[in-house]
Amino acid sequence: MDESDGIDGNNSPFSTMSSSDLEKVEKSTLKVHLPNGGFNIVKFGDATDVRGIIHLITSRPPVGVRAFESLYAMRLCHRNSKEEHWLHIDTTMYQVHEKYESRHPQDEWRLENSLVLVLGGLMYELRIRYFPHNLHKLYEKDKFTFYYLYDQIKCDYLKTDVNNVDPEIAVQLCCIEIRRFFKDMPIIALDKKSNFEYLEKEIGLHKFLPQSVLASMKPKTLRKSIQHHFKKFANLSEIECMFYFVDLLDSVKKCNQETFKCALGSGWSIPVELVVGPETGISYLTDKSSTQPTILANFRQVQSIQTLINETEPTKAVLQMKIAGASEVLTITCPNLTIAESMADLIDGYCRIANDTETSFWNAHPPKYRRSSSRSKSGSASPNGSKTTEDYAEIVDDEGDYSTPATKDYELIRSRLELGEIIGEGQFGDVHKGRYRCKDNQMAAVAVKTCKIESEQSMGEKFLEEA
Repeated sequence: MDESDGIDGNNSPFSTMSSSDLEKVEKSTLKVHLPNGGFNIVKFGDATDVRGIIHLITSRPPVGVRAFESLYAMRLCHRNSKEEHWLHIDTTMYQVHEKYESRHPQDEWRLENSLVLVLGGLMYELRIRYFPHNLHKLYEKDKFTFYYLYDQIKCDYLKTDVNNVDPEIAVQLCCIEIRRFFKDMPIIALDKKSNFEYLEKEIGLHKFLPQSVLASMKPKTLRKSIQHHFKKFANLSEIECMFYFVDLLDSVKKCNQETFKCALGSGWSIPVELVVGPETGISYLTDKSSTQPTILANFRQVQSIQTLINETEPTKAVLQMKIAGASEVLTITCPNLTIAESMADLIDGYCRIANDTETSFWNAHPPKYRRSSSRSKSGSASPNGSKTTEDYAEIVDDEGDYSTPATKDYELIRSRLELGEIIGEGQFGDVHKGRYRCKDNQMAAVAVKTCKIESEQSMGEKFLEEA
């Protein structure tokens, strides 16, 4: 990470910065939104990958390394168009900007709070996308991630349109959350008018009920219903409230699975709703009346994933998976490439978890990192005219291309190289500042990319391919 740092914008001590500190903050920073309304500000370099940003945020002191870090993902949303893109963990920030920045005009860029440069319509979100099989195990081994997931589930529920939720269940969920919020509230506390008015006016019922439920129920009816149901949950502990809330919500809204409208096969295809989750694996429903999805494969059976543009219908895309034991490739036709890539990222994440590996199963081949010809060697201009940090991902020789190594000897003499401080972190290892003594004994500033010793053999091969 390019001397990466995180700043929590949710009443954290990190959110207080002196004017001298503000002057030191570089403009190549990213505002990452959290489910509870807070945010982190992260400094990054072009070669920083999404995996590195996730690790930086989730492992900040005093939290430490997360046992379930593999559950996290980053989502990029465009607020105006409602576009959503899940960013694969191996994607570098350079590739993110190249792929998504071009879709939106430069005048959407703005400097927010004189601290972080963001794309006006774009919002980066850190979310848990890959749900665990067992929430109790998650709570035991990684309480930080458990509370993060609970906040996400609760906030998603309050923000979404839940017209299909029974009002009585909505009120019960409200009472459970009130109990968790007020840990020491007596069982009859809400029977007192002044206490309920305090809850209603000072705290706000919108923190416990979706807006659609508040709009559909008369205030007096709602009050009596809350007073009645609260007594059922008044003796629950905080953690019991959280598990009860998730279980009750699960009966009306499956938070641990995602669905996609697509078609099995290509050409003559069958319209289905693909269901992906830790319990269902990769399954499908043929119509809305179906309640039990048909399983296509579990995540341990997936050997590779590929996304392609549909040759017969260029507006559509195809997701292909090689499944162990299957004679043919599993082909799924998607409405567009964005959906195909979202499905590929979701399945790939579950496959990595199921196989306990960091190596991707998705055979995506994004362009290797190279400095754009429009960027100067001393730095790159950001849309507001300021310069970002110098590219440290790799050195590009103007005389030739690395695709033809036989034309020149690129191997350096190790004894001439001096390693300095770590300035970045990526998928394969650390990036150091360094100095190299040339043949004329002149010292040249370089960046040195290292490979982790404990990396798998395949990771080492990918490292050499990228170099």
